[in-house]
Amino acid sequence: MAQTDAPAAEAQAKRPPRPGRVYIKDVEGIWMAQQYMNALKATRSPRAAARKSQPIVIQLKKENWIYPILTTNFRSAVLQFMIEIEPDKKPQSWRFVTAKTEGIVSSSDVIYSYFTGKRGMTGAFETLSLKEPHFAQRKSTLFARLAEPLEVFVNKNTVAGKYEDEDGKPYEFSGEGDAMFPDRKFAYEVLLDTAQASCDVLTSHHEKEPEGKERIGFAAKGDKLLLYKTQSLSKGTWRCEAKPFATLTRGEQA
Repeated sequence: MAQTDAPAAEAQAKRPPRPGRVYIKDVEGIWMAQQYMNALKATRSPRAAARKSQPIVIQLKKENWIYPILTTNFRSAVLQFMIEIEPDKKPQSWRFVTAKTEGIVSSSDVIYSYFTGKRGMTGAFETLSLKEPHFAQRKSTLFARLAEPLEVFVNKNTVAGKYEDEDGKPYEFSGEGDAMFPDRKFAYEVLLDTAQASCDVLTSHHEKEPEGKERIGFAAKGDKLLLYKTQSLSKGTWRCEAKPFATLTRGEQA
């Protein structure tokens, strides 16, 4: 009897969930506004991308037994907790039920965010059309799930690659955030809060190198990456010098 039931049980376990049922794990991950994602890929510039479309990123990740949901536009952020996902009255439509605190909350304390979406073969969503309440003012916004950490995605679509300067000296920016110059190495991140600088800037990674002092402007133009020295305007803001200190030519992508 056990031998007869095992294959059936295994097949049942591999089946995707029913089309009308959505679990929190089906939407767990990092989501980026699709228009901003497309603009960042096309321009390789956070500043140019933000001018084309408002940057919004949502991270929903299980921690112990709770699901914090962090939404940011890179200038400010809102932290809430996912309570559950409920079906909407409309077919193939659902709503996030979130609250400012975890655990048991009253109905007056929850926020409802309605969404539809496209599922993959496993039942997990690949895109969400979400009425995001904090930065999109509940305007239906298309989000795409990132297949990698946010920093890696941003690095790969801005500066990541292997380069040579005009003297043939090597430079490299890895997708994972390691910068290698002819005279030094450091952990870097690309600045996404465009209010902090008048140009695109990469800095020392604030967690890996909290005492790091790298502040380098950049401009990606075709296979060229121009690097600029920066000047401090006030605490936490910079501008790029007019002329680049290095013009790099891309070789391989990191």
